[in-house]
Amino acid sequence: MCPPHTPVAPAPEFVGKSGTKDEVKNDPEYGDWVYQGDHMLGQLLDALEKKGLAGNTLVIATADNAGEDSVSILPALNGTAKETLREATVHQSMGRDLAIRQGP
Repeated sequence: MCPPHTPVAPAPEFVGKSGTKDEVKNDPEYGDWVYQGDHMLGQLLDALEKKGLAGNTLVIATADNAGEDSVSILPALNGTAKETLREATVHQSMGRDLAIRQGP
């Protein structure tokens, strides 16, 4: 599972938990799907804490939806970036709305 990817398919125990819906597609389960993803991340963080690893572990939650205009963030993470990684970022919603963000 990898919320909030499609298909939107929250596990039965998460259906109705978020109390929200996707306003673009009027999908009552989308919020539950995101809620489940948050829960899964919480389980990972709890496991790191229980094992005593949370204090020296960097957890990065990211997305995989940028195949054509994607770039490696490794230079930013290891301090070798000589310039900004991107001039702008393109955002696309599930409803196919587009936005461009420039600057901080």
